[in-house]
Amino acid sequence: MLQLASHEDGVLHAASWDRGVASLQRDVAHFHGLNARLCRGRTPDVLAAALEAYADGDLAALDRIAIALAGTPFQRRVWEALRGIPPGSTLSYAALARRIGHPAAIRAVGHANGSNPVPR
Repeated sequence: MLQLASHEDGVLHAASWDRGVASLQRDVAHFHGLNARLCRGRTPDVLAAALEAYADGDLAALDRIAIALAGTPFQRRVWEALRGIPPGSTLSYAALARRIGHPAAIRAVGHANGSNPVPR
């Protein structure tokens, strides 16, 4: 099950596939401050529309979701670069490290990828 943590305006802060609410809460608290709280609610229309379009085959629909990236400057560079990988394509950590201008940071790129609160 896909779980989303977003602001009511549809800006996505974190997403999780089957990791549980506690894990999602930790991501939100870690990246957006300890005062951030999750509550159950209706999926904002903009998010629901993008997810429906994606499920209907519009692979670019996810790019229309506004995301609040809160991490270190390096993490944000990696996460932005990850969003630039076309759906269905792959890119090695080494290639991604080169793409963001840090060719020796292969392991750091892998770590940032693993800590991405909004996996695509």
